[in-house]
Amino acid sequence: MKLRRRIAWALGYDLLRIRRSSSAEALTRQLIAKARPSLVFDVGGNEGQFAHDALTSPGQHRVVSFEPLSQAHAIIEAGAKGNARWQIAPRCAIGDEKGTSKINISGFSGASSLRDMNETNLKAAPDTAYCGEESVDVFRLDDIGRAYIKPDDRIYLKVDTQGFEKNVIDGASGIMPQVIAMQIEVAFVELYNGETLAFDIIPEVLLQGFSIFGFFNGFRDKATGRLLQADVYFIRT
Repeated sequence: MKLRRRIAWALGYDLLRIRRSSSAEALTRQLIAKARPSLVFDVGGNEGQFAHDALTSPGQHRVVSFEPLSQAHAIIEAGAKGNARWQIAPRCAIGDEKGTSKINISGFSGASSLRDMNETNLKAAPDTAYCGEESVDVFRLDDIGRAYIKPDDRIYLKVDTQGFEKNVIDGASGIMPQVIAMQIEVAFVELYNGETLAFDIIPEVLLQGFSIFGFFNGFRDKATGRLLQADVYFIRT
């Protein structure tokens, strides 16, 4: 093993070439290159981490980010300024019906959710505890998303909504025929009260004409090593 990799391992890290790895960033780029979308919907945009990966992937696809938290929305909006390929939708949450809801704000903004967090999540990641809440409008993606879709668009749909993924997918049924790839964060253990687990989401996506392109093992319980969440990448068959 090379010295630099030994040092990284001693510090709790690993060194991998992105193009050969199965990291989340690499899988996103690989799937975009394979599916060749013209439009990417970034549902749960947070501060723009995924959008940057999508925009640096091969192709001239447009990216539209949807973010419900006011602070994160301001950050992602500032980050998109001057980029003609990146649009930020008005602050809102995406679900399966139109309305207004409370969103819980986590100490780690990426863990914020429309659902209540449970003890399993808190024990595995105490820093994700909720520290506030705010009101947000909720829309179906096949309603609010239509303003950005052209008739011949091929859509890459990324969903990272902390327990609300099934609601987002159900609310995208009207545009699903144009979706040619999906990236969905799924949970194998209930972390947010009432969420639909991977064992139900994955079969439903497969039945809609997709196959699995790849996995990224994202969130594990440090104490037990149990896999709690992962990103699953789908491509239309």
